[in-house]
Order: sequence, then structure tokens, then C-alpha cells
Amino acid sequence: MVWHFHDVESGRMELERRGQRTGYERFDIPIARDGGIADLLSEAKQPDRRFDVVICESVSRIARKMYETLSVERELERAEVPVFASNEPILLSGGRAQQILQRRINQSVAEYEVLNMLELSRGGTCTHVREGPNIGKPPYGYRAKTLRHPNPAKAEKGLTKTRLEPDGEQAETVALIAKWRYHEALDSTPSPND
Repeated sequence: MVWHFHDVESGRMELERRGQRTGYERFDIPIARDGGIADLLSEAKQPDRRFDVVICESVSRIARKMYETLSVERELERAEVPVFASNEPILLSGGRAQQILQRRINQSVAEYEVLNMLELSRGGTCTHVREGPNIGKPPYGYRAKTLRHPNPAKAEKGLTKTRLEPDGEQAETVALIAKWRYHEALDSTPSPND
């Protein structure tokens, strides 16, 4: 028999925060699910559990952080439930050192790829903002100025870009606060002599 345990939330979330949401159910996607990772770990400790082994696509898919993945592996190991991954050879006998080494290398590479992608994404957003276009609601002291999209194909579809510009007296107030705070090093903390 096959049972399906998986979480819909991000694999970067801490294990205890995963599997709590049910918003995905409104999409009515026919995905077999018998519980989340927390349910899997809870059932693994039971003497009458419904499974003998855990098979996953890749151990790095259990969680995107190596620490979390190792925690899951360790709990399953304590419950005497072996973990196999479809991208690794399944060895039922013999030494496991080579298999564990390869698994740890794969986990390290997977965590690197996630961190690298987050850094690249953040860098792209920062570059986008430095070039002028705004994303989201304008912060206090600014207003959004709507401009024609620089890409003609997108402009034809009615898409626009938004650039921030100072918003009157609010902008003057923001500039004054910045001057006090960053250039004159003033803050609102009272001195001990006050």
C-alpha cells in the first residue's frame, strides 16, 4: 500500500509551521495526501504505523534547509523507518557510507541552489528599483507616477511602469527626518543626562 505525506507550503518553512494551512483545498486539485511531514513523523513513532519505509523524490525535497532535512531523517531513523530517494540507488544490504556521502553532497548543493536563487532574485529586485520603477504601494513621502511601458509590446497591451516622485510637504518631512537621523546622527533615544 502507498500513503502520501507532503506539505504544500514552502520547504523553507520550519517543520512545525508546515502542514497547517488548508487554503490549497479550494483549488480542488486531485492530489493524494494522507498528511504532512508532521503527520508522517508522528505516525512513524507508532507501533501500528501504516508504512515500513519512506520513499521520496529527493531527500533535499523534504525541506530546503539541510538542518530540517537531517532532523526528519534522524527522527525516522530513530523510529527504524528507512528513507530512500528515487534519485539515489536503493541498497538493502552492504555499506551505506558512499550512499550517505552522496546524499549529503546532494543536500548541500540543493541548499546552495536555493540560497543562490534567493540572492539572485533579491539582487534583481534591487537593480529594478535602483533603475527607477517602483513595485507595490509608494512609501510615505512619495507618489506613484504612471509611465508608458518601455517595452512596446507590453505598452500595446496597456501595461505601464510606475516611478516614484517626491510628494510635496510629505517629501520635505521625509528629507528632514533623514537629515536628522543619518547626517546629524540624531535619534529619539533620551540621553542619560536628560
